[in-house]
Amino acid sequence: MKPTPDRHPTCAALLFIVLALMCLKLFTQTDAANPTPRKLRRNKCYVVCGYTIFACIALIGSHSLLEHFYSSLAARLDCYNTVFWLESGSVLAFAIAWLVKGETFSFIRD
Repeated sequence: MKPTPDRHPTCAALLFIVLALMCLKLFTQTDAANPTPRKLRRNKCYVVCGYTIFACIALIGSHSLLEHFYSSLAARLDCYNTVFWLESGSVLAFAIAWLVKGETFSFIRD
């Protein structure tokens, strides 16, 4: 029986790329010719959240490169659950963007 490859990193990366693109492209769209100052503020939040997700993906990728090339250093970092915390940071960044998009916070609502 052939061993199956671990698909979690690929699927997780694709999921987080889709979430980041939602923040950067979908959430920032507007029909108004002159968006309100609050919409511009929300757009800044979406951009920060999207780039935060991309940064977490890049750090997870660099961690996997460390595991491949410098296994002793990566073994010392494993006690900090690096990938778990970076994935959690990505989910948190998207959650913040989602809450802002849903107009949960009154101070940023139009």
